[in-house]
Order: sequence, then C-alpha cells, then structure tokens
Amino acid sequence: MSGVRWTPAQQRALTTRGRHLLVSAAAGSGKTAVLVERIVRRITEEGGDIDGLLVVTFTDAAATQMRDRIREAVEERLAARPGDTHLSRQLLLLPRADIATLHSFCLDVVRRHFYALGLDPNVRVMDEHEAHLTRLEALDLVLEEAYDRMDEDRPFARLVDGYAGQGGDQALQRLMLALHDYARSLPDPAGWLREAGRAYQRLDEATFDETPWARELQLHARVVIGRAIRLLERALSLACGPGGAAAHAETIEADIQRLEGLREAAGRSWSALAAAAEAALFPGAKRAAKDDGDPDVRTATLELRNKAKRLMQQLYDRLLSRPLAEQLAALRDLAPVAASLVEHVVRLDEAYAEIKAARGVIDFGDIEHFCLKLLDDQAVAEQIRSRYDEVLVDECQDLNGVQDEILRRIVRPPQQGGELFMVGDVKQSIYRFRQADPGLFLERYRRASPEEDAPEQRIDLRENFRSRRAIVDAVNFIFRQIMTPGAAEMAYGPEAELVFGASFGPPDPGTGRGGDVPVEVHLLEKSGAAGAAPGEPDAGGAEAEAAGAADDLLADMSSFQREAVLVARRIQQLVRGGEAVVWDRAAGRYRPARYGDIVILLRTVRHRANELIDVLARMDVPAYAELGTGYFAAAEVETMMALLAVLDNPRQDIELAAVLRSPMVGCSVDDLARIRLCRPDGDFFDAVVAAAAAPELGELQSRLAAFLGFLEQARTDARRMPLSRLVWRLLQQTGYFDYVGAMPGGRQRQANLRALHERARQFDTFARHGLARFLRFIERLREAEGDLGTAPAAGEGEDVVRVMSVHKSKGLQFPIVFVVGCGRSFQDRPVHPDAAFQQHLGVGLRIVDPERRLSEPSLLHAAARARRRREELAEEMRLLYVALTRAQERLILVGADDLEAKAPGWATDRPAHVWPLPDEDLLAAGSWLDWLAPAWMRHPGAAALRELAGGDGPPLLEGDPSRWDFRVWTADDLQEAADDEGAGTGVRVSWPKVAALRPLAEAAGQGGAGRLASDDAGFAPVREELERRLAWRYDWAPVVGRPAKQGVSELKRRWDDADRDEKAPVVKPVIQLEERPAFLQETAPALTPAERGSAVHLVMQHLDLAGPLAAGDIARQIAAMVERRMLTPEQAAAVDVAPIARFFETPLGLRLRSGASRVRREVPFIMALPALEAYPDLAADADAARDEIVVVQGIIDVLLRDGHSVLIVDYKTDHVSAAAAPLRARAYRSQVALYRRAVREIYGVGEVEAHLVFLTPGVAVPVPDGE
Repeated sequence: MSGVRWTPAQQRALTTRGRHLLVSAAAGSGKTAVLVERIVRRITEEGGDIDGLLVVTFTDAAATQMRDRIREAVEERLAARPGDTHLSRQLLLLPRADIATLHSFCLDVVRRHFYALGLDPNVRVMDEHEAHLTRLEALDLVLEEAYDRMDEDRPFARLVDGYAGQGGDQALQRLMLALHDYARSLPDPAGWLREAGRAYQRLDEATFDETPWARELQLHARVVIGRAIRLLERALSLACGPGGAAAHAETIEADIQRLEGLREAAGRSWSALAAAAEAALFPGAKRAAKDDGDPDVRTATLELRNKAKRLMQQLYDRLLSRPLAEQLAALRDLAPVAASLVEHVVRLDEAYAEIKAARGVIDFGDIEHFCLKLLDDQAVAEQIRSRYDEVLVDECQDLNGVQDEILRRIVRPPQQGGELFMVGDVKQSIYRFRQADPGLFLERYRRASPEEDAPEQRIDLRENFRSRRAIVDAVNFIFRQIMTPGAAEMAYGPEAELVFGASFGPPDPGTGRGGDVPVEVHLLEKSGAAGAAPGEPDAGGAEAEAAGAADDLLADMSSFQREAVLVARRIQQLVRGGEAVVWDRAAGRYRPARYGDIVILLRTVRHRANELIDVLARMDVPAYAELGTGYFAAAEVETMMALLAVLDNPRQDIELAAVLRSPMVGCSVDDLARIRLCRPDGDFFDAVVAAAAAPELGELQSRLAAFLGFLEQARTDARRMPLSRLVWRLLQQTGYFDYVGAMPGGRQRQANLRALHERARQFDTFARHGLARFLRFIERLREAEGDLGTAPAAGEGEDVVRVMSVHKSKGLQFPIVFVVGCGRSFQDRPVHPDAAFQQHLGVGLRIVDPERRLSEPSLLHAAARARRRREELAEEMRLLYVALTRAQERLILVGADDLEAKAPGWATDRPAHVWPLPDEDLLAAGSWLDWLAPAWMRHPGAAALRELAGGDGPPLLEGDPSRWDFRVWTADDLQEAADDEGAGTGVRVSWPKVAALRPLAEAAGQGGAGRLASDDAGFAPVREELERRLAWRYDWAPVVGRPAKQGVSELKRRWDDADRDEKAPVVKPVIQLEERPAFLQETAPALTPAERGSAVHLVMQHLDLAGPLAAGDIARQIAAMVERRMLTPEQAAAVDVAPIARFFETPLGLRLRSGASRVRREVPFIMALPALEAYPDLAADADAARDEIVVVQGIIDVLLRDGHSVLIVDYKTDHVSAAAAPLRARAYRSQVALYRRAVREIYGVGEVEAHLVFLTPGVAVPVPDGE
C-alpha cells in the first residue's frame, strides 16, 4: 500500500496519536484500508509490536482478511528492507496477535480467569441452536414452577390471564424470550428489568411530564398532528384552487388553526396536550352549495380532510380520551403484573445459568457478560489495559451496550494517555435486530470534536472511491432529503455527504461506451394493466383476444413476479445484448459485463429469493442465492420428522400416510386406497392394522405387517435409548440414509439428515428427554428460527447473478446492482400485541382487564411502541443507504406500488430551497418507495412521476447534478416490451409467459401470418394432432368433484329456498375484547346450539316411554343417564325438561307413549337418488349426469309402524315460539319429503304420516304429504 495516495483526512486518521479518535467513514471511503495502514505504520515505522495492539473486527472473516492484509503489507516492506529484524519479528508475532472479534477477545479473557468466575477450565461454548433449545428448557422449568404456585401468586395469574394468548401460553413465552434477549444486550440485565417493573409504581400525575414516557408521547403526538396538518394543507390548496369550494376552505382553515394550537400544546408538555385534547376532534364540514366548485375537487378535498380527521381521532381514542389521572391509576394497578413479568424473566436467566453451569457450557452472551464481570475487578482491568498500547475497533457503529462498556473499561481515558481508534459509519448501522445500538456511535460523535488538539477527536472520511459520479450524486440527492434527525436519528449534512473520488478509465473511443450512465428507476403499477383511455375504441378480433390473454397472464402474476420478469429482461439486455461494460482495473480496460458482475439486493431473501430465482431460471438467467430457507421443507427431513411423529403417536393420519408413501414402506396412492377400504371407519392406523391382517392384499399385506413390527420395536427403542441413537438407528435400519445419498443432490440430503441427528444429540444433553418433548422443541425451533436453509446448487464463484439480502451485502461492492422490492411494505411485527420494550423507556404493557376481558392502550405501551417504531424506520433508512452504496458502475432500482393512487401524496409542496422533507411525511412511510418517490418528484427529470400525480407537481430542486432515468410500467407496457424481444428474428418470445409457465401465443410474422419457430408446412399435421389432444374434454367433467354421498341435512341446505339474512357489518372498537386462554378458563364454555341439539336428541333417544314422563320423572331419567356416563353433566344441564314434558302430554306424545313397544328410535337409512335430482344445477349437462346416482343417508328420530301405515317424527331444537312453529316447519319440508320417500321405498308402504316436534315450545306440527 506504499503507492497509495491518501487524502488529507485519511492522513490525519493515519498519523494522529495520543488520544481517542473516532473516524466516521462514509460508504466506499476506504476505512478498512485506513485501519490496516495505521496498524502497519505503527509496527513498521514507529517501532511498535503487533502484540501490543488489540484489533476488534465485526466478523471472524473480517479478522482473517485483516490479518492477511497486514501480513502482505509487512512482507512488502520486508522485501524492501530484507535485514530488518523488527519486521521479521512482527511476522512471527502476527499469528498470535489479538486481531479478532470482540467475542473472541472476551472468550480469551474468560479462559484466562476462569477460576475467578467458578467455571470449569474446559468450559464449552454452545452454538446458537443448542443455546436456543437449552433456553427453551429453562423457560419450561420456570413456567412449570410458576403454574404450580399460581393459586398463591395472584400477579402471575393476572399476567397469564391477560398476556398468555389464546389456546395456550405461546404469546407469553415469546414475550419472555424476547425480553430476555433484549435485556442481555445491556450491561446490567437484571437491574434494567427490575427498574422497568418498579417504574409502574412511581407514576404520578404531578411528575409525569418530567418522565421519558411523556417526552416520547409529546414527540409522537407532534408528529401525528403535523401529519394531519400536512393533509389539511393539501386539502386547503385544493379548496382554494380551481374548482374548489369556498365553504370547505373556511372549514379547513379553522381545522388547521385548531391543530396548530394543539401542536403547540404538545410542545409544552403532555399535561398541556391532555388539557387541550378536545381540539383533536373535528367538527362537521360546512356543506358546499351544488354550484360551489367542481364535484371531483370537492370530493378530493373532503377525502384529505377525512384522512386528517381519522389520524386525530385515532390519537384521541388511544391516548387522550381518558383523563391522565385515570390512565396513570390504571397503570399503577398494573404494577404487580409488570413486576411479575420482569421477575420471571430474571428467574429465566437464573434457571438458564443453572442448567449451563451443570453441563459445563456457556453461550455467546455469557462470554461478554463474564468478561464485564471480570473487569469489575480493577486488578484484572489494569492488567488487560497494560497489555495494549492501542485498541482499534472496526465497524464500531454495530456495538451494543455490553460491548461498549467492555471497551470503555479496557482503554484508559485520553487524559491518561489511552489510545482508542474507532472507525465506522452510523449510516450503515443495520443490526439493531441483533441489539446493536447506533445511539452509542452518535453519542461518541457528538462528544468528539473535529479540533486536532481535542482529547476525543473525530475525523470525517467523505470521499467515495467505489462508485461512479452518477451514483454518488444520486445517493446525495436522495439522502439530503430523507435522512433527518427526526426520522433517521441523524442529519445528512455536509459532513455526511459523499464526495466522488473513484477513478475509472475514459470511455472507449471506438464505441463511446464506458462513461457514466444515469441511475435507472423502474416503477411498476401494482394494480395491473391499464385500461383503454376514455374515447379510445376497444381493440377488436385477434387484437382483443391477445390483449385479453396478456391481461389474464399478468393478472395471475404477483407484483414481485412482474418485478422479477423486468429484472431478468434487463439483465439479458445488459449481458447478452452487450449494452453494459465494466472497468477491469487489473487489465486497465473495459470488458463486456458478465452475469457474475451483477447482484440483486433484497430487503430480505426469506421467501422472496426462492420466487426470484425461479423466475430468473425460467428466463435463462443463471442465478445464485444463499437461502435461509428450505431445511424443514426438504423431503428427507419432512419424512424423518413424520416417522418420529408416528413413533410418538401412530394415530396421526397425515404423518402416517407420509411414512407409508415414503421409500421406507413404498406404498403407492392405490395402495393407500386399498388400505383405507379395509377399515373405512376410524383413523388410518386402524386401517393399516386391518390391512396387515388381510391375506387377500398379497404382497402389500406382508409389507404392512413388517412395517407394524418395525414400528412396535422402534417405539420400544424410543423409550429405552437416547434420541440421537434412535435417529441414527432408524436411518440405518430403514436404509433411508443410503437411499437419499443415491438421489440427485444426495450429499446435501445426507447433510440435512446429519443435521437432524445433531439436533437430537444436542437434545440428549438436556435434563428432560422424550420423543414428544423433542418434537415440541423442533417445532419451537422452527417457529423461532424460521428455517435453517439448505445449500444451493450453484456456487458463488461461478458466472452467475448473485441474489442476496442487503445485510449480506454490507462491506461488499459490485459493478452492477439491482435493488428490487422498493415498494415492499415494512414489516411491523411486534413481539407481543400487548407489550413493547425499549432501553430508555422500559417495558410498556397494554391495560388488560381479566374480569371484563378488555384490552386498551396505555401511555407506557404507546410510548415504547412509538419509540421502537421510529428506531425501526431509522434502521430501514440505513438499510436503504447500504443498498444504494454497493454499486460501482450501474445502479438500477425496481419497485411496484399503487402508483396512480399514491402519487398525489408523494408530491410534496416543500419549497425548492429546503432540502429535507417533512419529518411527518418521512415517519409515515410504509416502504422505501414512500421515501424515494417524494424525493424523485422534486427532480427535474422525473416528469413521468409528476404526470401520475396530476398538475405541475412540487417545486423542483434545480441545479442538482444527479442524473436519473425514470420508467413507469403498466402491465401492458411490460407485455409489449417482452413481445418486442424477438423483433427482427422472426420468433417473438413473451418472457412473462415463460416466467409464468404459460404457453407462448402465436406472434404476427411478416405478412401478418402467425408463426412459431417450428411453424412450417410439415409441422401443420403435428399442430392439428396436438390441438386435438390438448383440447380433449373429459365427458363426465361436470360431475367430477360432486360428492357421491350426501346427508339429508346437506341436501336440505342445497334445496332450501329460504332467504338468508345478510351479516351486519362488524365495527372494530378501539377497546378490544380479548378471549381468555382456554387452559385458564375456570368453567367450561357453554354448549353450542349444535351440541345442545345433540344432547336433547340423545335424551329423546333413551327416555323410557313406558314410564311416567312428568318433568320430575324426565329429570330423574337424565340424572341416571349421567351416572351411566351416557351424558356429561354439562349436556344434562343444557336440556330443558319442561317443554319435553309438555310434548308428551300432547296427542302425538300420548300416541307414542301408548305404542312404546313398537316405537323405533334413531333409525338409519340409505337410499339412492339420481344425480340430476340431487344436483338440479346439472340440468345443463344432463348427458354427463344422466346415469349417475348419489347415495343419501340419514337418521329418522322416531318411527312407529302401524299396519300399512307408518308414523315418523323428527325432533327440532330451534328456538321458536309455539305460534311461529308452523311457519318454521315449512323450512324442513324437503327433509321430511326425503324421509317419506325413504320409508315408502324401504318398507313398501303407501301412507306415511309425518310430524315435526319443536321441543323448545313443546309443540308438534303435522307435515302434510306432498309438501
């Protein structure tokens, strides 16, 4: 690096000594090169030793790379000074030098002082999966202990009752784990947790305004009010403009004046805002006269006002509708619950530590906390400080609180000669989800001074040596507008802006290629193809048919698939079309772009990358992605998990069928059908047992018998041996491990099975074993980790387009960068719907009333949630910065959104001399596009965007050097562009159809004749035969999918002509009704109407008709049924005996009692109906359905045969009055008709008397024959 020319700022960073130095290095500014050069100069020119330096990197790979770069630099200098013994000594010391991650440094400190911590000297560090499972085990222990004493621990009972979630306590478990994770990133986890719990007790109306919650709520309220004012200002502009209504303008001016006063109150204090809360409520708008303005303008004006009204109504309902004193009292009442939550998280930490100590293991978080604990001892801290002349830290913007405190303790203050060199870029801090705290960097930056004699000094490296000027200018244009202190926690001022400093060769004189090109922006209309413009004639004939096919095709594609099609098409133009060249620094010339020069960046690769790779592959673009998904979806893993599930419980139909279909047993679909026929009723395992004893099945019977024997032995083994041994034995006994090894991708498949075995081995180290518990742990691991990922088929070193996440791309650079998915919505997934936490605001819980089952917002929850939301948005903006600064030669942005609907809102009225956009707009963003588009709107070259917004658009930022190439795509545009790909070749290829696996339509060739590549005279007979075969239609297609067996009730519903009431609209209140977790319900839920009906029918089936049937007699018979366990107590309680007794006093009831010996109850029947009768809608396809029958089955409640006539009775439990019963009976006439028909056909009788008995009023209604 001796030939490198350093900038003045870099020279200062290289030569400044004797102080703490913070280097804020922008993207592409060579910060790592500066760090390496500083180390090299220290050991080659200043006589220092490499072992006197502590160099901290963010990853192990970065540490290895830095060590290699230092070695190369020292060897280069040693070659120039071959006799230099000091340099030779540095090369010998380099392998043992402290160049490592902070984790590695802390682990070394812990191993050196293990005795002071009471650790085993051979302590082992768990990997993340083992640590996760161990922590889940600790959580189980803590919760089991808590549930055992829940009767005495009322606060915990309230915690579970209010925050456990529905159907179990999974929501509470997720909350405890997330809170534990977050607390461990802080220097004093237990102290922070307990302080968060105590905070609820100290809430007081007199002092609330001085709390951090009040300040955060004030900021949140000002943002919301400001957003509402911005909407009203746009509405006022419409009302005062052409076509506006003067009456609306007057109303809106009053709204703005009122909200300005409210915003001013929010700036003073939360109490002042609460006192003025009524100003948040909007009065009704004045009605405009019919001739006052244009109706469309009036509608748009009122819509904007209504949006502002909804914002303010939401703020009022959530935070201002109740008096402050009442809200604080409710929070104080919640104090025991908050204390219980944090104490159980502390207990989780203790239980986790106890398990780890018993097993002689620690996790990554322990390493840092143990190191911090050791540094509490001044002797240990001084010993470490004395080892290092300087501590150098790379990527310091990604430190968390614990790591920052460790560095503070091992470095002397600058006043005592301590040297700390930290380099980073807060604009690239994108690891908050790993508890990184960019606020630590910002605090250091504000504390440090640019003055050279300051003890804490900062240096800004702004020159970008990576990207072309067009890219640098574009990045500056965007972030000058969107990166503000309010929205991004920092300003993009002159000290943060990029300065172009890269060197590229001049354009090729022959072709002119190789110079700067504008940054490309491709925006897709998400709503689909644009319709014909008003007044344009519709396309006709073949044109209309082709357009319809294109519309159908693109309508079937998601917006992201359309983005992928566009990206693939653009890549082919750049590479195959020879449009792009890149500067080869090693060769000193331009060369054609290759696939390997291109990277596609996504916000996250999970789920999206698979879809993108699929489209690229179909469009012949080779691509590679290191996916984080696929492990649990791999067929071999799913099969083994199904086998383990069957060993745990063989009566799981889906898992059992999966094992039988697998190569372990080898059953076909037909085999499974034959197995089911052996036992149509019951679960599938019963059918397997029956089939294993059916000799007529031949070889299948032998296979199943062998499988059941294997299953029985394996279940015995599962109870006797460690799980890892069981898994391996299953793989060997079944031969499945060798089988998958012989399949395509066998090495990867076997690696996946080894990974499953490794999970089982880790589980064997737990205190609690058992197959069921392992399956539960795996399920929770899947939920927590999402997926583990499998190895891709292509390698990163091949000439392929790389697809990666923005996080993965950090620190890398690529000639051509596509940033895809700019319109994708930010993911707002709180850990728990009723809880939020933040370092400076503690733990905020919503107020849950367990008795009334109500959940409502709280001030603390709103404050913590608002702060986390702002932090998440700032992280998203930094991610965007990282994405846009990876490109060297070309930057291409792609996004899809509802452009026409959102464009007017993107057209800000910010004055041209004010660069930053309003914080209110920035904090309302839901995607990257919501930041980018308002900024682009102000660029002179964005006419295409301004057209979407209508009007002239916002004031322009004239004179900016950035260059952009904007293109807005509709579905029709995309289809047309794809169709044009084959122009001039005679073969037209529709790439979207290829991507969607749709057939290629004929394209018009010369002379208008449609032709494909193979369309010649010899191909015509083949075409005709293909069309004949592909156009074949199954004769019985109309009846396919219709049930061949129906119940009477299903047919009744099909035939019923009764009107159905429409459901009333559901209004969602701000106060939500929460369901009590099922496992905590003290009383069983009330029976449903269907369950009550079943209970009544059961009673009517078993009543002794020959005995007394007064109400008391019936009650005694029901009690006897409960004793015989024919009924449950809940079912018995649901039966009203009084109307039943009344029925048996009616003539029909007395008739049944007199003929009790001849009464048959619950009489089943089966009959055949013509399909056309069962499905009248098949009349149009009568030929297909003519010979088909439908089997109808039903049960007649009561049948009394008397000579040549039959009496049938059907009981109904409908809630109707005696007067309404006859009308209600008409709804059952089709059902009774089926019963009559069945009785006549089965019993051969002519007269069938039918009655419906409505048991709620206790009346019988005769049903005449023929109805």
